[in-house]
Amino acid sequence: MQQPQQEQQQVRAEQYQQQLPQQPQQFQQQLQQPQPQLQARVDVPPQQLQPQQSQQIQAVLPDVQQSQQLANPSGSKQKLPYQKDVLWGFVSTAKITNKMKKAVDESSNGRVTSIASRTTGQAEDWIKEHMEKGEEIMAYGSYEALYNDKDVQIIYLPLPSGIKKEWAMKAAHAKKHLLCEKPFANAGEVQDIINACKQNNVCFWDNTMFIHHPRTKEMMSLIKSGELGDLRHIHSEFSFVMQDDENIRLHKEVEPHGALGDLGWYPVKAVLLCVNMELPTRVFAAATFKNNVVQSLCAILYFKDPNFGATVHCGFNSTLHQSLKVSGTRKTLTVNDPFFPYHHDPFEYPKVDQTGVTHYHLRDSEGRLETREVRASKRQEVNGVEKFGELMLRKMHGHLRPELEQKYHTFSLNTQKVIDALEDSARRGVIVDVK
Repeated sequence: MQQPQQEQQQVRAEQYQQQLPQQPQQFQQQLQQPQPQLQARVDVPPQQLQPQQSQQIQAVLPDVQQSQQLANPSGSKQKLPYQKDVLWGFVSTAKITNKMKKAVDESSNGRVTSIASRTTGQAEDWIKEHMEKGEEIMAYGSYEALYNDKDVQIIYLPLPSGIKKEWAMKAAHAKKHLLCEKPFANAGEVQDIINACKQNNVCFWDNTMFIHHPRTKEMMSLIKSGELGDLRHIHSEFSFVMQDDENIRLHKEVEPHGALGDLGWYPVKAVLLCVNMELPTRVFAAATFKNNVVQSLCAILYFKDPNFGATVHCGFNSTLHQSLKVSGTRKTLTVNDPFFPYHHDPFEYPKVDQTGVTHYHLRDSEGRLETREVRASKRQEVNGVEKFGELMLRKMHGHLRPELEQKYHTFSLNTQKVIDALEDSARRGVIVDVK
């Protein structure tokens, strides 16, 4: 039987998740804007491209192929010989699970078989609303009951930071592979979760989906190729106006990092992605606070190279904006929707028609602007759950390369380390070493 405090935490957790999908009106307007028609840069046979375009693609193609081979050594696009449907269990009936249910449904290798809520009735209501014809989904009235389901292989855990570690650790000890929503309470908890997953031979990821978009992969390959020259500065930001003063994301006991954890996670992760997950040596942050959590924050990230640095911004008090700018000695790369492409609705899934078209821009030292187009055959959420399912299967059969698994662990841990340091700096008003 649950203790009253634990039950109250779960109630607040599900209230928190119910509030996540709320979005500002201007987001809908931006989502409706038509995309310009541009010459495709990806998924076009090289013989149909201009010579210069073909050379540019060939310059980064080896890096893309190497990345693909790391995840799929066989190079095959077909299911693995031992692959069957990956069986998912969802913790919580929050609205964010609606989006992930669609992603699993659209994936080539997974299906949702069970969902848990605080009561069996709530779980059954969710199933009635979201179950497709012919599906069989089990309803559980407690999280423990879901963890005891021997058929479930992957747990999707969207609980807030205040209670995330407890249920993540229980999932690992139940031998369930774990896809966790970000952020976490602190880096120590991330390390504890990683250690528990390693001890129980299960996979762990945080659910940051923009890294699985083909545009992100192309941009990272471009940076690695040296087309931008030597990197000098990166700036990234994510913000929107939080109109609900009672929103659970402004409650420190549930989400201790406020806007820094909820939104700042994305620009911090984008910066680390651009520098191959290298940690900054020091950070300095200035923030405004509401209810004793970060409402908005601006920060400087210092790295070992004295000629390179980064800045990030996040906030619940400025209009919807997301961006990434990477400046080098030869070119600057910019993208106006790096985390949730505006041709997809990041909260209601799907809300607008999928076009699969995204863009990024390059400007050289002479001021010449080039816009490149990347077409995505699948949503980034679908790519993410498919890849996690395949990694799980490879791990089960001893085919998962340890360096690939370690890469994702390090990425989650380093992102949270920076979040922790930024929080510390903002509260104390001093430059803080990143440990």
